[in-house]
Amino acid sequence: MADSKEHSKNSFEDYTTCKVPESATVGGLSIGLINGSLAFSVPGLITGVEVGNALGFTLSFYAFLIGGLILSLMGALAGIVGEKTAIHHVLL
Repeated sequence: MADSKEHSKNSFEDYTTCKVPESATVGGLSIGLINGSLAFSVPGLITGVEVGNALGFTLSFYAFLIGGLILSLMGALAGIVGEKTAIHHVLL
């Protein structure tokens, strides 16, 4: 009985305050797919429509391109730091 309680306790460990052990890590592709799908959420699309209407096609295209590049750079840096330190993204 104590063994099942210990297993249950460890099943929900999300490593928010400590390093993630190698056995609990997942591949970058699955994380990338989840993060990529979040980029196309409904609020983002609605905001894009509003900005596009306000700035016009050319200026909004450049604004989205520059914003996307900045966001990609920040995400890449956070990913590199997280991969090197094995620290949960909440602590970064």
